[in-house]
Amino acid sequence: MSDKISLDKFLQNIEENSKELSEAHIYDELRKIKTEDKEDELKIGYESIAFGFTEDYIDKPNGWGNYYGPMMVFQDKDGKWMESPSIKLVDDKTIEYWSERAMKAKHPLMTLRYSDLIWEFSKKITNKAASINMAHLVIDNTINVIESKSFQYEINAIIKLKRALSIAISINDDDRIKKLIELIIKFEDEIAIDNKPGLWGFSFDCLIDKKKIIVDEKQETKIISDLESRLHRLSQNDKSLDAHSSEAASVRLLRYYRSKNDKTNAERILKTYGQAFIWTAERNKGMIASHWLQKVYELYSSNGLKKDAEKVSQLLLEANKTINDEMKEVSKEFKIDKDIFKKFIDEITGNNLIEALNKIAWHFLPDDENIKKEVLDIAKKAPFQAFITHSIMDREGRTVAKVGSVEEDIEGRVVQLMSQHFQYDHTFLYHSIREAKKKYSFNSDDIINFIYESPLFLEERRKIIKRGIEAYFNDDFIVSAHLLIPQIENALRMMLRLNGGDIYKPAKNGGLFLRNLDEILRSQAVTENFTERVTKYFRVLLTDQRGFNLRNDICHGIIQPDHIGFYVCDRLFHVILLLAQVRTKEETG
Repeated sequence: MSDKISLDKFLQNIEENSKELSEAHIYDELRKIKTEDKEDELKIGYESIAFGFTEDYIDKPNGWGNYYGPMMVFQDKDGKWMESPSIKLVDDKTIEYWSERAMKAKHPLMTLRYSDLIWEFSKKITNKAASINMAHLVIDNTINVIESKSFQYEINAIIKLKRALSIAISINDDDRIKKLIELIIKFEDEIAIDNKPGLWGFSFDCLIDKKKIIVDEKQETKIISDLESRLHRLSQNDKSLDAHSSEAASVRLLRYYRSKNDKTNAERILKTYGQAFIWTAERNKGMIASHWLQKVYELYSSNGLKKDAEKVSQLLLEANKTINDEMKEVSKEFKIDKDIFKKFIDEITGNNLIEALNKIAWHFLPDDENIKKEVLDIAKKAPFQAFITHSIMDREGRTVAKVGSVEEDIEGRVVQLMSQHFQYDHTFLYHSIREAKKKYSFNSDDIINFIYESPLFLEERRKIIKRGIEAYFNDDFIVSAHLLIPQIENALRMMLRLNGGDIYKPAKNGGLFLRNLDEILRSQAVTENFTERVTKYFRVLLTDQRGFNLRNDICHGIIQPDHIGFYVCDRLFHVILLLAQVRTKEETG
C-alpha cells in the first residue's frame, strides 16, 4: 500500500480488498501512512488508538480495569512506566469519531472494533452511557465476522465470540445469546485440531463452565462427548499421545464431573490423565521424565489417590537417579586485587577481638532491600529471564521449590539472589574469620564468653555450644553443624519468649508443640525486635527451601555429608555472632 494516500482512500482499500483482517494488520498499515493534512493526521491518531488497543485485557496487570488495554507497557530510561496506546489519549472527540466510523464502516471486523470501543469507553470518557445499538452492533458483527470468515487468526475469533456472549448476557438478549451458543459450538467443530488445545475447549468454557448460560441437554451432551473423545485420542500410548493436550481436556472434564458430584467419572479422568503423563515420562529420561512424573504424583496425592501416588513415587525415584548425570557445573572466576583485599581484612579484623567479631557479624548481614533493587535491575537487563519460573532441585532431582517470575514472586527472587550472594561473599567471610583468629589467637572459651553476653544463650546450653564451637575450630564440620543448629533454634525461641511471644502451638492429639524455627522467625515479636533484615537472612539460610534451608536439610538427614563443610559452618558461626549482638533493655540503656 502506497505511503502517499489519504486516510479515506486507505480505509476504502482496506474494506474493499481485505476479506480477512486483524486489528494488528490495520494498525501496522496505519503507521505507514504519510500525510501533511492536519485533519487526516488527527483522524489517523484516532484510528491508531482504536486498532492499537489490546482486547481481553481486564485481568492483566498494568491495565485500566477495562476490557481493552495498551498494546505495550514498558519502562523508559528513568524507570518510569509507559504505555502505548494510552487511555489518556481517548477523549470526547475520539468517541465521536469512533461513533461515526461505526455507522460508516463496511467491513464487519472494523465495525465490531469501533462499536465495542464505544460500548466500553463511552461512560468512562463522556459520562454518558453508550446506546444499546452499540451492543447490538458488537454482537451482530461478531456473528458476521465468524460466519463470513473475515478474521485472520482463529484464536482472535474465539476471543471475539467470548466477548460478544458476555455482552449479550449483560443486556439479557435471549435471541442473540441463542445464536451465539449455536455459533460457538459450530465454530469449535470447524477449527478444532487435537494437538492444538487453544483451538478447542472454548465451548465448554463459555457454555458449561459459566453458570449464567443454560444450554439444552443435547448441546451439553455434545460438548462433554467431544471432550471425552478428544481425551481418549490424546491419551493412547501411540504416536497420537500428547500429554499437554490431554491435560487441557482432563481439567475441563474434572470440573464438570465434580460439579455433578460424579466421583466415579472424576477418578476415571484423573487416572487417564495421569497415565498419559506416565507414558510420556517413559519416552524420556532424567529431568524431563521427572518433570512429568512429579506432576502425576502431585495430581494423585492432592486428589486422594494414595496407592496410585505411591506407585508413581517409585517411578519418580528411578527417574531421578539419572538427573545428576545431566547436571552441568557452572562456575565463574573473579579476581580480587591483593592490596584491596588486604585493606579489607585489616579493616574488618579491627583493633581487638570484640571489635572484630562485631564487625564480622554486621558486615556479612545481607541487605534485602539492596538485593531487591538488584533483582529489579537484572530484570530490566534480562526481561526474558525475569518471566521464567525457576525450579530448585536437590541432588536426587527432586523439585524442592519453585521461584516464579519477578512480577509474581519478587520475594522468591530475592531469596534466590541472596543465596547466590552467600556464595560470592564467602571468600571474604572465610578469610575474615580465619585472619581474626590468627590475629587474636582466640579459642572456644573466648567465643563462649563473647556470645554469653547475650541473654539468648542459656547456661545449661554452655557445654554443648562450646563443643560445637570447638568442633568448628578443629574442622570437624559435621559434628559442629549438628550441635550448633539446634542451639541456634533454642536461642531464637528464647528471644520469642523474652519478647512476650507465644512459643507453643496446639498439638493435634492434645498437648502443646513448640513452634518450629520458621514460625519463630516469622513471628511479629522476633521480627520487630531483630528487624526484618536479620530474620529474612536467618530464614534464607536456615528454613527457606528456596534458599539454603540448612536447619531442615541437616536435622532431617537430607543433606549429603560431604556438603557439610567450612562453607556451611562459617555461616552458622556468623549466625551465632549475630545472635550475640542481642542485649536486654537495661544493658542498652
